[in-house]
Amino acid sequence: MSRVGLRLMIGAGLAGLALLPACRRDPLDEGSKALELRQLKRAEPLLELAASRQPGDASAQANLGIVYLKLGRADPALAAFRRAAELAPDDPRPLEFIAALRAEQGRWKDAADVLVSALRRDPKSPRVMTAMAVAELHVYGPQAARTRLNDTLVFAPNYSPALFDLALIEKDWLQEPEAAEALFRRYLKLTPGGERAADARTALQESGLPPSPAPRKQRPRAGLASDKQDVAPVGRAGTPSHESPPPPRPAARNAPAAADAYNKGVRSHTAGDLDQAAEAYGLAIENDPGMVNAYYNLGLVYKAKGEPAKAKSAFQQAVNLAPDLINARYMLALLHQEQHDDAAAITELTALVQKAPQHAEAHLALGLLYKKDAAKADLARKELARYLDLKPDGASAQTIRTWLKVRR
Repeated sequence: MSRVGLRLMIGAGLAGLALLPACRRDPLDEGSKALELRQLKRAEPLLELAASRQPGDASAQANLGIVYLKLGRADPALAAFRRAAELAPDDPRPLEFIAALRAEQGRWKDAADVLVSALRRDPKSPRVMTAMAVAELHVYGPQAARTRLNDTLVFAPNYSPALFDLALIEKDWLQEPEAAEALFRRYLKLTPGGERAADARTALQESGLPPSPAPRKQRPRAGLASDKQDVAPVGRAGTPSHESPPPPRPAARNAPAAADAYNKGVRSHTAGDLDQAAEAYGLAIENDPGMVNAYYNLGLVYKAKGEPAKAKSAFQQAVNLAPDLINARYMLALLHQEQHDDAAAITELTALVQKAPQHAEAHLALGLLYKKDAAKADLARKELARYLDLKPDGASAQTIRTWLKVRR
């Protein structure tokens, strides 16, 4: 199973959006125009001047936040968007940018919480609803994301980003190829020349349909596994290793009971009942010690509950059973990093980028870890340069470019 152009990224539709456009020939007007032309170095001082002169103008704050975001300055961008959100209480877009920042940082629960507020401002915005679906995918799993996207398409049946994202979820996470095929075809009918059209054609090709452009590899994203037993939410992020066979799977003691408990765990997890989900996943593992998805989802539960030791144990067991389970390995690396065990994090991330060379965030995390040690500067440059190749417009891109330029 592969990830074809999986771009479930909050904020993707906001990248070039200037809020509350100015209509005056002043620093705000000039700065906004420079932003539209992507002249960021020119836009920055103009919008900073506009924000200082007109502290009550939401457009000055929001557009300054966009400049900071594009320059990789996350903290000042966040502050500017927060001021804009306060000044424009009916506009969801500053909150969408805040959510995009949180998503870029891997803080999906925080992103979802911000988007709840954005939806209060515009309950039927297909852009906000689609962003919420992405966050829910990472926090609660594919069933929650599917429900949200279907609701989105009730309000906006021709909203192509929702169609595309729902097609990917049906194909790669929920294993429903017929539903995915129909959605991809709807997407192509609406936007045959859209930026994701090649990816949609590739997905149809993988289903045995007419030829299409070669697929672009894309990193998998950590999220809740589907409620189908033993269907892990990961794909081929690069060529799978064939150096050694996978470890033998422990025999199930009671497979039907394990499946029932697992499905109960997914339902509880999706509903946000973490205690009940942990109990159900534990019961599933007791009845089937080889159920990889149960370990992976249990790790997500414990991480959300603030129990990192238990989360690490669950993710480690998932990796032991399925060494190519990229999502579990990435989550394990993040936990090592959060607990300042840099050596263990580097070990996991190194294995991850070997198995999934398109995983931009793994290259970034590995580069930042190497960057701490002056003796590993060459390794840091290599990994950070690879991040830029994969994600040239990422929130950290400009900061990384500056660092690389100084240390040539």
